[in-house]
Amino acid sequence: MKDLSRECYVAVVLVCFLVLGLASATLAEHLPQIAENESNNNVFKAAVSEFLRKSNNVENLPDIRNKKIRKKVLSEAARKFFSNQDEPIEANAYFFTDLDTEQPWFRGWYTRIIGINGSSIAVIGATQYIPSQVTEDDYLPGYLAIIVQEQGQDVKIYEKFPEKTAFWTNRDLVLDDPASSLWEEFSWCVVEDDECTDEITHEKVAVAAHNEVLGETLELNAILGPRLTYNSNIHWLGPEAMVEFLQTVPLHWFVYSLGSVAEYTYGTDCAEDDPCFGYAHQESNWGSVFPPAWIWSEGIISNNTHQYALSGGELNLGGHTLTTWLAAYHSPRIQWEFRPTLPGTIYTADINACTGDFTLIAEDAIRKLEIHVIAEDQESFIQVSVPTVEGFSYGAKESFSAEVTIKAYVKLPWFDCLVDVSIFDNAALEFGGGYMCEQP
Repeated sequence: MKDLSRECYVAVVLVCFLVLGLASATLAEHLPQIAENESNNNVFKAAVSEFLRKSNNVENLPDIRNKKIRKKVLSEAARKFFSNQDEPIEANAYFFTDLDTEQPWFRGWYTRIIGINGSSIAVIGATQYIPSQVTEDDYLPGYLAIIVQEQGQDVKIYEKFPEKTAFWTNRDLVLDDPASSLWEEFSWCVVEDDECTDEITHEKVAVAAHNEVLGETLELNAILGPRLTYNSNIHWLGPEAMVEFLQTVPLHWFVYSLGSVAEYTYGTDCAEDDPCFGYAHQESNWGSVFPPAWIWSEGIISNNTHQYALSGGELNLGGHTLTTWLAAYHSPRIQWEFRPTLPGTIYTADINACTGDFTLIAEDAIRKLEIHVIAEDQESFIQVSVPTVEGFSYGAKESFSAEVTIKAYVKLPWFDCLVDVSIFDNAALEFGGGYMCEQP
């Protein structure tokens, strides 16, 4: 805690008394001594540590295995989500339970490995349902991409647009048994001759794709270790919390892991007899189509002690446009998550894709998180495909060269107290849809 000022120490301790009720009678007796005696720094540190621990938003959800309780929790989540928007939604608009299977939908998984050697390699595997493109054997078209940036080199992308893909996911099982690990399991693959030739799961990635310009094919094989949860308090809860299970929200995002240990091979630098090692961020998106405008970013500090992930932008729902943001930052000191359904949460966003610059400020009554992401080199961005109403086509630009500064503050009655700072190199940044730079 040596980076906290003396004033912050005193102020945080006082807030522990006045706001959170954390202080004990014994500590109260010693406050005058603490303010005067440097030898009692350990008491300050203990109080500040306890305050920060309490700031990590410990939630207590009821037993959602009970379907009646679950329905109440989902209804409350819907009310909070839609009431926090600038444009109110008509009553009961979010309680529809039947999906329109005549409309397009998609499901995809994203895995990005940050190597300890400074390289970055990401894999996108996605399936899309379009009524006019369903094959007789019920397989669906998809998209596979491998995006590679080795240290000091330009980013490369290897792609394929398979006619047949298949997937299964156990995520919905979490509602019936949150304590089980079965809900972590999923599998996506390309189908050729009724066999999976490329596969992405919660434990491994084994894919190959081609770059027409370079005239070369890249094969990646990776083994992923146990997941590092997005929510440090409720391990099965994702960025959206219970909003994830509202079917009428057109797009969903779940982070399986902020940083799993990964062992992988590809190309000549990470050969089978000399594999590379790193940390993997893994997530999933699903819904109707991608929103009209969005931003996504994530990063891991090289030794995997700090991680962050954020996503947000505009959603279309029943003729209304909603703007919403989701963000998480984990460090040895704090593990904070922000989402619209947390009481008093507000966001301020500043977006400039033409300069590769994005700032998000998320705050509530006692916490403020400032995330500044910048990728100045426009040539570091590469086009990636996203699902549209007509199929997969280029609709976003992504860079692995972003520098990110994150500052976490505790909001006190007199001033904001800086409690944590981190700088991420080689982070990922994506501008999509209407948030992309309009310059030629």
